[in-house]
Amino acid sequence: MPPAVVNEVNSRVNPECCTESCEDSGCSLSMIEVPTPNVLISLEHEKSPAAKSAPHCDFLFIGDSDTGEVTWIASIELTTGKARASKFLPQLRAGAEIANHLLPPNANVRFRAVAVHGKGGRSFEMNKLRDCKIPFRGKNVRIKLVRCGSPLVKAL
Repeated sequence: MPPAVVNEVNSRVNPECCTESCEDSGCSLSMIEVPTPNVLISLEHEKSPAAKSAPHCDFLFIGDSDTGEVTWIASIELTTGKARASKFLPQLRAGAEIANHLLPPNANVRFRAVAVHGKGGRSFEMNKLRDCKIPFRGKNVRIKLVRCGSPLVKAL
């Protein structure tokens, strides 16, 4: 089965905002063994589909599975600092909304909201983030917390 969802998203975004590496201000995710074909969109790029004045996450990852049965979508926010719900929640929610607009309406997708941090955080903040859910296409999805340098594939 062809990589229909990745092709569809690629046709809807400016190629200049697509990138190979998921990093921002010293924090990164490894892209080793992620589903292929895929597209990684920098929402920080001036030609990205994110409104410049509105909240948005750092990256969107869209990766078709080898079988073509499901597509992985990840809204990704990175920080080298401590994990804080007040920082991550608006960006991850906005990323989910942007992803929803880019995807074909009938696509079979699995969504993940990925909060990438460098310094952990206070236990109540970490627990709050673990308990929070991001709405995506009628479902509420828990946020996946990972440390800077982790492989994205483990967050999926």
